[in-house]
Amino acid sequence: MLLNKNTDKYQKAARLFKALGNPTRLRILNVLTTHCCRDTAGCCVVDIHKKLKLPQPYVSKHLKVLSENGILKYRRAGNKIIYSFSAPEALSLLGEYIKQYKGCC
Repeated sequence: MLLNKNTDKYQKAARLFKALGNPTRLRILNVLTTHCCRDTAGCCVVDIHKKLKLPQPYVSKHLKVLSENGILKYRRAGNKIIYSFSAPEALSLLGEYIKQYKGCC
């Protein structure tokens, strides 16, 4: 089956919503928004796992999912990995859907 442009758009949106459909991932995004990205260019895995009081490997697994879906990007700084928001288009797509369906139900 060939995908047209609209089908591809919906598949991307479905992957985005699936990645966001986990409470731990939403908590990670909250930490990045409220604690890390205000004054710096991201947040270290160690800082995120300390704020959430969750095991570091568990947090890293969820950060990987968010990165693979274009929501976050990461960079190395010495022996640390720093995460930050990567794709304004992913967040704007989410905003587009929220606006479109706001008050529909």
